[in-house]
Amino acid sequence: MAALAQARRLEYQAAQPQFWRVAENAVETHRSYLASLVDSPDVVALVARSHERLHGFVVASLVSPPPVYQPGGRTGLIDDFVVADQRLWDTVGRALLSTAQRRLSELGAAQVVVVCGHHDQPKLDALLSCGLSRASEWLVAPLPIQLAAPG
Repeated sequence: MAALAQARRLEYQAAQPQFWRVAENAVETHRSYLASLVDSPDVVALVARSHERLHGFVVASLVSPPPVYQPGGRTGLIDDFVVADQRLWDTVGRALLSTAQRRLSELGAAQVVVVCGHHDQPKLDALLSCGLSRASEWLVAPLPIQLAAPG
């Protein structure tokens, strides 16, 4: 899963090198992070594979919404959602999302929020075809680092 996610991170970094800049130890850090989530009662982690080949995965965390919003319950946040080949979004991606949404609903989630880069059109098309809609876009600009004067 971490290796598959790394390939996707590199694609995202190419599309927006400031926000999506890949950390030097990203694969090891992500592998540990994913392992820590697997047994959590507030996480839905699913994989699609056949014959020892990983076709995709989704990790959804049940989180509370910000206190200024009331969507009617907790939110299923999907940040880690990857398929091995862009052509799999319409099949593997949709199946993973559908199953994740069902399980999140069973855990009491009122909504699902999925992270998708602006450039990731096959993923976006699959998400929109599953009934999701755009809620937000983030705009990024690097800032110069200001070092505080000593003393």
